[in-house]
Amino acid sequence: MKLMEYFGIQVDPDWGRRKLRPSRECSDESISDHFSKLPFDARDQMALWHLLNRPWLGRLWIRQEIYLANPQAIMLCGVREIL
Repeated sequence: MKLMEYFGIQVDPDWGRRKLRPSRECSDESISDHFSKLPFDARDQMALWHLLNRPWLGRLWIRQEIYLANPQAIMLCGVREIL
């Protein structure tokens, strides 16, 4: 969740162009460049993979809720939340 929060602070999605752009709070602009290597190690990648591959996220109605969520939506996992 910390990794997703960090990534969410660094980039803003440009849905029309289907790409990421640096956010106003960005401290590492290279993170939005799809040619740059992300600054995450194998442990970070595995943690993200395990989070995103939970059975709960595979449910169609959950994916619809995520897709249709407004910018004020909150993702909660255990005691951690991401705005």
